Amino acid sequence: ILSYYGYHVFEYFSQLGGVIIVVAAVFSVFRMNHTNELTAMLASGISLHRVIWPIVLCSMLLGGLIIIDQEIVLPRIAPKLILQRDGSDERIGEEFAVGLVTDKYRTVWNSPRFHQDKDARGGTISRMLRPVYIVRDRNEKVALAKAYSMGWGSPAKLNGEAGWQMTDAMLSRMTPGGITYDINPTSQAVYTAVSGRQVLEAAVKARLEAELDIPEYYNVVSPVPEVADASYDIEISAEKLKFLPDEPEADRKYTLINPRFRFYADTAKDGRRMLGTFVAERAQWMPASNAGLSHWALTGGALFMPSDLTSEELLMQQSDKWMVYKSTAQLTELLSSGKAIDPEGAKMTRNIRFADPVNNLVMLLLGLPFILSRERNIKASALMCVIMVGAFFAFTYICRYTQIGPYGAAFLPVLLFGPVAVVMLDAVKT
Repeated sequence: ILSYYGYHVFEYFSQLGGVIIVVAAVFSVFRMNHTNELTAMLASGISLHRVIWPIVLCSMLLGGLIIIDQEIVLPRIAPKLILQRDGSDERIGEEFAVGLVTDKYRTVWNSPRFHQDKDARGGTISRMLRPVYIVRDRNEKVALAKAYSMGWGSPAKLNGEAGWQMTDAMLSRMTPGGITYDINPTSQAVYTAVSGRQVLEAAVKARLEAELDIPEYYNVVSPVPEVADASYDIEISAEKLKFLPDEPEADRKYTLINPRFRFYADTAKDGRRMLGTFVAERAQWMPASNAGLSHWALTGGALFMPSDLTSEELLMQQSDKWMVYKSTAQLTELLSSGKAIDPEGAKMTRNIRFADPVNNLVMLLLGLPFILSRERNIKASALMCVIMVGAFFAFTYICRYTQIGPYGAAFLPVLLFGPVAVVMLDAVKT
């Protein structure tokens, strides 16, 4: 209970901070009015504006705490805010679909099922079943990759870069004319014009340039430099190249240890784009035969795609409030990168961040004139204050939950009630 509400108290403060400030200010002025302190101040010739401005200044300082809470605290504790009341592991075993989620590279991800399980060590395993990702050049498809059958996508890292690794996967190249690869590469086979012999020649050349000795007979060349294949726009590299030199060249089984097959595409607007990297424990060169074309046969192959899409982000997006928990900078990044699932909602949430401090100030200025007035009973003044503040608070949320656009939802309450607050405050006899 303490853990759950200990985190959520920061969320409650961000939602009700404006009301809390108004209640505190009105209560203070109410007590001063009730004890006739305001009457004594007026009798001594002191304007009531001397009372109002310190309250306004303090409310602005407290409003700064709300901003700190929204911009710094809530984004850091957001994973705790989506937890339910019955414990911290309720997400384990839960399954849901990943529906066309965009990462910072504008790559779109989709999966019919995402879930998390506990591993033997007590850690968490995250997986997407039969994931699909689409590489886009602005609004145009560049490539599509998908995993078949029971193929999984799991968080992984390659050369220090985070992303998702897919098993039983295939990569398809797309162009406006519909032209694709002659044969799509998969996690079992990569078709390329670069043969094992060419990889050997590149490795030998690299050793000579590095002034390393080339033995007369050898079966390991390490490491293998990047070898480019212009026909498919692939870069091939590996930790080692193994083969048996005493075999006839046509029968040699060139084997790459921990190979990398990086596929690229030249796009009109984004330049050269990464389409994916096939990784494997080893890859063996299979020359052309009657059974098929020459290719690299992969053992333990998988397709890796860099992405900033994390398991935590996918879990967060299952909450209706996941954008509310983000900072203004994160919302701006969502919009600029095209990651926002609901761009209009993200714009509204960002605009509300700028409007809320002004809304809180307007709400305060709407309530104070009733308490400062000496023309009616103090209890009647308090009731009128509650009605006015409540009406403004309700109106702000009505604007947010109606379809009036991201700017109207955020700034309409200020535009309508701001002038009213100024007129009411000016009408108070000070």
